[in-house]
Amino acid sequence: SQKEKVASITIIERYKIAGCASGKAGGFLAYDWCDGQEVEALARKSFTLHKELGEKYGDKYLYRPTIAYSVNSKYSNNPSSTK
Repeated sequence: SQKEKVASITIIERYKIAGCASGKAGGFLAYDWCDGQEVEALARKSFTLHKELGEKYGDKYLYRPTIAYSVNSKYSNNPSSTK
């Protein structure tokens, strides 16, 4: 049998530490966030790859699936906002 290669991954953000997506979303990914956009296929592939790596490497990869809901409202609790 062929022995699997082991890789070490380091992410470096050019802007500042946790200043881009990894800091703003806390590592949160959604399968369909980019539907209808030019990056739809890339986003779906990224989501699938994260899932596969999480299943393969377990706790070392810290992949934790969850259910999330997105709610939009045209109403505001801010009295200074215009309606």
